[in-house]
Order: sequence, then C-alpha cells, then structure tokens
Amino acid sequence: MDKVLFSKNSDDWKTPAYIYDLFMKLGYIDPCPFQCPTNNLETDMGGVNLFINPPYSDIKSWVDYALNHIKKHNKNNVYLLIPSRTDTKYFQKMLKSNLDVGIYFFEGRLHFNESKNSAPFPSCLIRLEAPKGKIYFLNELLKGGK
Repeated sequence: MDKVLFSKNSDDWKTPAYIYDLFMKLGYIDPCPFQCPTNNLETDMGGVNLFINPPYSDIKSWVDYALNHIKKHNKNNVYLLIPSRTDTKYFQKMLKSNLDVGIYFFEGRLHFNESKNSAPFPSCLIRLEAPKGKIYFLNELLKGGK
C-alpha cells in the first residue's frame, strides 16, 4: 500500500497526468507545481489562466490566492483541484465570493502520484471566473434574501 498517499503528513499529491497535461496544453499556468521549492503565494502571475492543485496542508491560502487573482485579472479563470469537502470554510468562501463558480465532480476517486490506489477522499475541480450570475443559498432564500 502507498503509505505517502494515505498519509496526512504529506503534501505529495501529484496531479494525475491526464488532468495536468490537459490544462498545460490549454495554456494554463501552474503557480504551485508538484514539489515546487518556491512559495508563489506572493507572486502575481499576471493576466493568465491558472490551474492549481494546492498543497493540501494549505488549501485556504491557495483559495485566497485564486480569488485575488480573479478579482485583479477579471478576464481570466482559475481551476483548483481540491478535495470535495463542501462543508469547509474555504469551499464556502469560494461559493460566496460573487464570482462565477463551476464545480466539476469526478466519478470515483482520483489516483494521485501515479499510484495504483485511489485517494482516500473524493476530489473536484472548481472553476472561478469573473461574475456572470448569482448563486443563491437556501438560508438566504428562507430569510427573504434575493
């Protein structure tokens, strides 16, 4: 069994090649590639589209980075590959960001690090773009919000 894959003590979650290759062929830039020695959280990548598979020990910081990137460069988009933990604060922050948010769930679980074993959690791709519409939350509707 792949001990690194199932360890919570590791950020070694290399994007499955078929996903990473697709985004690179489409011209996306990855500000935090696998085992990157540089912390690019303070680096403005300019007006480009980004693909981010963040270190899972610091997803919140990379969500903030993605949100700031879209707000500054509103003609671009960002995709984040993250665990589909819809109850987390960072997930809810994206949904409530007033950006256009797309959520793409995978059927089954991904195989990171070219492992034979699947990840112990489900994953999703989040697309963030400049606002085009509004997401309504049930609690807003129940309170009479529009």
